[in-house]
Amino acid sequence: MAIGYNASSIIGGPLDPDVLKQLEKREQLYTTRTGRSNTQLLYLNSKTGWVKLSSSVNSDGSATLAKNNILFGGSFKENATIPKSGINFNGVSSNTAYNKYESMGVRPMPGITNFSIDSKNRFGTLREATVDFQAWSVEQLTDLEQLYLRPGFTVLLEWGHSMYLTNSGRVETMPPSTVENYFTDGKSKEKVIEEIKKYKKESNQNYDAVFGYVKNFLWSYRTDGGYDCKLTIISAGELIESVQVALSPAQSGEKVNEKIGVDKQPQILKTAITNFLEVIQSTPNEEQIIGNLEEKAPVLYERYKKEARLTSFYVLRTDLSGVENISEDSDSKQSKKLRHIRIGDLLALINVAFLLEDQQGNKLFKFSLEEDKSLFLTFSEHIALDPKIAFLPKKNQFKNSILKYKLGPKDDEEQQYVYTRGERGDTSILNIYLEISYVLRILDTVNNQSASQRTVLNFVETLISGLSSTLGEINQFGLHYEEEEFLYYLVDRRLTPNKNNLANSLLNITGLKSTVTNISLSSKLSPNIASMIAISAQASSTDVGQDVENMFRWNQGLEDRIVKERNVISKETLEIKKNRVLNSATQLSRGIQEFNRSKNYNVDTIDGLKNVHKEVMQYLVREETNRTAPAGPAGIIPFDLDITLDGIGGVKIGQAFTLNEGILPEKYNGVVGFLITGISHVVQNNKWNTDIKAQTIIVGKRSEGVLSDEDSLLSSGALESAISENREVGNPDIPFKIIDQETVKDQPAFPETFGREISLETLLGRLNSDSRIQEAFRGFFDHLFREYQQYKVEINATFRSLERSFELKYDDDETYYSTGNAEPGSSAHNYAAALDMNLVLPSGTRLRKRGDLYLWEVSQIAEVASQYGIRWGGYFNGNEDAVHFDYSGINYKQLGEVFQQEVFFQSKENKTTSDLDYSIIAPDGRPAVNWPGYIKAFSNTASPAILKSEKIFNILK
Repeated sequence: MAIGYNASSIIGGPLDPDVLKQLEKREQLYTTRTGRSNTQLLYLNSKTGWVKLSSSVNSDGSATLAKNNILFGGSFKENATIPKSGINFNGVSSNTAYNKYESMGVRPMPGITNFSIDSKNRFGTLREATVDFQAWSVEQLTDLEQLYLRPGFTVLLEWGHSMYLTNSGRVETMPPSTVENYFTDGKSKEKVIEEIKKYKKESNQNYDAVFGYVKNFLWSYRTDGGYDCKLTIISAGELIESVQVALSPAQSGEKVNEKIGVDKQPQILKTAITNFLEVIQSTPNEEQIIGNLEEKAPVLYERYKKEARLTSFYVLRTDLSGVENISEDSDSKQSKKLRHIRIGDLLALINVAFLLEDQQGNKLFKFSLEEDKSLFLTFSEHIALDPKIAFLPKKNQFKNSILKYKLGPKDDEEQQYVYTRGERGDTSILNIYLEISYVLRILDTVNNQSASQRTVLNFVETLISGLSSTLGEINQFGLHYEEEEFLYYLVDRRLTPNKNNLANSLLNITGLKSTVTNISLSSKLSPNIASMIAISAQASSTDVGQDVENMFRWNQGLEDRIVKERNVISKETLEIKKNRVLNSATQLSRGIQEFNRSKNYNVDTIDGLKNVHKEVMQYLVREETNRTAPAGPAGIIPFDLDITLDGIGGVKIGQAFTLNEGILPEKYNGVVGFLITGISHVVQNNKWNTDIKAQTIIVGKRSEGVLSDEDSLLSSGALESAISENREVGNPDIPFKIIDQETVKDQPAFPETFGREISLETLLGRLNSDSRIQEAFRGFFDHLFREYQQYKVEINATFRSLERSFELKYDDDETYYSTGNAEPGSSAHNYAAALDMNLVLPSGTRLRKRGDLYLWEVSQIAEVASQYGIRWGGYFNGNEDAVHFDYSGINYKQLGEVFQQEVFFQSKENKTTSDLDYSIIAPDGRPAVNWPGYIKAFSNTASPAILKSEKIFNILK
């Protein structure tokens, strides 16, 4: 059972009322024990199946040959209700069953010997029929070859029962009507389909048909002089597998300049859509888009407006402040802007640019643009990770979500500039936005493949595969073909109904009411999942993924009394898992908010967030499911269902149903339903049977008594806090650590501890002994030890000598530090009242001196420091120094000025150093205080021992 399911969805709806009513009437007749009428007995014992094949081929401009060779069990003429009969010994007549042929003499009429129609592809959205028929002479074969053995030509295949039960319970002893006037000029495929739908309804689904294309054929000669023929027919939707995307703008009706200047390199011929989207990309402002399209792609633009029923083309425009780590072949101008378009608008472009038309200009098939039928599994905090692939709008159902990118003009917080269509808004696949560069990249990739792969189908499937990935792989996007509408729908097969939606969609497959003649149930587990479930039977915890987590409950409450426990990889407590999920949410939110703040796209950041994004999305969808359906899905073993019914039409791929109780184990009752993935029809031995294949879906709830501890792993408040505050939470079993990385001139300051963990006492021993400084840093680090489990700090500087400060300030060979370093005596490091440290988050992210200001902020380390009188260097004016922390109770700039006065006083007044100049020229050419001379002459105030003690503050009162 998926959140967001709506009855308008093309996937997961119940069986049609006509189908359910027909099954009900059949059940009532089957359970009638006495008083059956003669016609009812005739129906139960003498009903047969029939099949009819009609050709759409005109021979020599006439349909006469096709009219006279309609194939049944024998051959019929148009509008005939009984097969041909009689013998003609004088030649060939279209009215007789046996005719005299020059090649073989008197031979019987041709006819169908076998027929089957199966669902094709993984989800059965296309149909493929196989018809076996016989010809008895080369003359017959010649006629039938013209009519039926013609790949690409259309045929009409109809089948049904010779007598049937109406939905009023009456037995109709005549077969259903078939399509009339099929051989009349001007009969369109739409009219044919309308008639098929009409007769299916009139016959209460005891008739079915396919209007399709001849895909393939074969014939073989028999020793009796006849021929065995086999015909393969496909529904129109399969043509998408051969429709090419390599159509140039000129082929789509555009006038283009094909000349290439001498200064330009030849390039791959662009498709019509490529040309259209590049016009949008290169247009500098929104007001010019329509004008440029009307000038540079006028034909396609006019067709698009008619197809989409819009007067303009909407583009979501976002300018980036910078793009880091882009590939070398990226266009620098295009990489610095995002241009998104709706999937619905892209499908409209595909419809008018690539898809096939008949002679009347009607599409043989196309993509549906009905937003409310193409829904997907989503929720408030669902987000597309990579804005260079896709963007999820959050303006309708989910306008209050916390996790969202701010794209479009003016940092559009409320997304008022984001355009959506349809009542379902944020929950429609067609309202998802794709970035134009991503679309063009996929189009180029497909266009460079072999001819067999250069198709519209491959293009669309590759697009939605990347979309699924950047949405956290919680969706299963695919194409669903509705044969009677000639429409492809973009669907999410993870969006399934609940028990209430299927309340009346029930099949009785056992007992007297059953209309099922055969049933097969088979479990469906990959070897890997089966092994994990077996291990979990007695294991106390596991490290397996959440995808199979629900199925582990299959063994809940059971114990193997012989082998009581199985060892697993490692034990993860609920607390650890909670922190892991919170940290993943924090990292994801941090990355999104940083993009919103800076509008700087970084490929490495996106790549680094892929795993945490997937974990958060999959956790959130489970939490959202439990919130909307508190008992959540049960732990069940999935299986496939195959059933055979007395032939019936109207059953569609993607519909869902439940089974009567009594055949499945009790724990499945009210919990599982079945989604139809395959439908086959067979007319064999004069009987029409329908085979249905279905797969398990969760439609119900388990009882509150079997809730897992993990169902309430996190409160919504904790998760919202993690998303909004963005501070990572560490594993409580891993303590906070202080690592010595302190160097002086690239050499370890303390070789004996360098690279190793040190104690707080060791660190405090490197700081000034003044009680104020000691108490401040002790309080700060005690707090970190209490609240920052799994964090680490890498200490890279504490005390800095005056000589080193002079070098950092004035040495022009120093490149790591800017010239904004403090004068000797003006730095807190000179008095061991400061330290520089890199912070390492539980995720392993190491925060740097510059460039990670946002991460420092959300870690809340600076706030903790301020509580204990410690100042953070992240906000130093003009000199971001995020690794710096110093005791804030002293004004070091004023202290430095006092120190300079002391230099001047002592250098001028001390008789032994009267020749000591007050100022000198520093190595970088600037005048500077003569610190080298002072440090050398006056070791009483310049020695580390003095500078690192409270004495220095007394000296420099």
